[in-house]
Amino acid sequence: MIKLSTTCLAAPMLATTLIACGGGSYQHRTETGNTVANSMDLHLAERVRHALAADERVAAGSLTVNVREGVVYISGSPRDSAARQQAVVTARRVPGVRSVVDNMGFY
Repeated sequence: MIKLSTTCLAAPMLATTLIACGGGSYQHRTETGNTVANSMDLHLAERVRHALAADERVAAGSLTVNVREGVVYISGSPRDSAARQQAVVTARRVPGVRSVVDNMGFY
């Protein structure tokens, strides 16, 4: 007959519990309550907004930027097609951006 101590049984259970509870990132619910984005996405969105505002060719005042899992969603109304294209190019150049989705309306 094999006799197991409670320590031998408790260690794997504790490890499983720690693995299941750990490793998650901080999540923040936005004002609308519909989208949950982690703090890295919030920081990336701010960096993209700053880059668009710094690019005079974009006229970023009429654009909205949202980020989810590194994917940037740009919406709003650019002043013309050149500003629209430049907004996408500028957003793609920001470190950390995985891809850009153009949800901009017509100018």
